[in-house]
Amino acid sequence: MHTLSFDECNDLQKKWALYAGAKLILKIKSYIQKSKLLRIDYLKPFFGKDGDLVKQIGLTILPGRKDRNRVLLEDLQTIKKERISNVLSLITEQEYIQYGVSDLKSELPIHGINHKQISILDQRVPSHTQMLEIVTWIDSILTQNQKVLVHCVGGLGRSGTVAAAYLIWKFGMNAETAIQKVRESRSERAVESHEQIRFLESWEKSFVP
Repeated sequence: MHTLSFDECNDLQKKWALYAGAKLILKIKSYIQKSKLLRIDYLKPFFGKDGDLVKQIGLTILPGRKDRNRVLLEDLQTIKKERISNVLSLITEQEYIQYGVSDLKSELPIHGINHKQISILDQRVPSHTQMLEIVTWIDSILTQNQKVLVHCVGGLGRSGTVAAAYLIWKFGMNAETAIQKVRESRSERAVESHEQIRFLESWEKSFVP
């Protein structure tokens, strides 16, 4: 837009500079608005029986977390726009308070979203019994052709572990393959701790005849 200050520019060139500048501003505005939206990564489908089901599983960060300057109601609107009707929360009661989202559990049903809570400590894992409850619940949602959103705080460790555990349980994947599938869909940092990896290896072995 600095072209406007040049004396040698004619009116047409100045108008073109204004037009181009305005278009750029609109693009920047659109980018900023999109970058503020809650990021949801869906598992990538794969070939094989029911391999298309997994694209209904989304992973994300804790909606509305105050340390990221997120607004809970805006994040819930994004979830609704994605036609997600089921949310699995893996955080503890203390984390609801710590991250300023004490209203999340009450707001989800108000927005017509089914909510399931299984508390797992950060970087840790559930029991096999808890995980079986989780994966069977997820499967019951997917077989109704509905979406499910899984979140912890960062949407990587606990959420990634649950997603990988579902792939192992549902499709007979080994732990290494399941973890890689989740990382390809969400982030290379998904399934964060050694304890989570060991859990998935143990989870895999529990289904070997």
